[in-house]
Amino acid sequence: MTRDLDLSRSILAFVEERSPPGGGLDEPLAIEGYDRATVLAHAELLIDEGLLDRKVLRTGFGIVEVMLVR
Repeated sequence: MTRDLDLSRSILAFVEERSPPGGGLDEPLAIEGYDRATVLAHAELLIDEGLLDRKVLRTGFGIVEVMLVR
């Protein structure tokens, strides 16, 4: 996968706009123009870099969900 910096910025903006003070998100992480697998993979990269706090849910098929804490 090639890192998409525009997508990474969009994810960070999405989280900033939709994260209540107690953490979490008001709605599922979705970025227009990108499929769910790509968004979740980029969210995991941001998590690995320490830019997002989270829990990643995985199965044998890959990432199922990213639960953002803050």
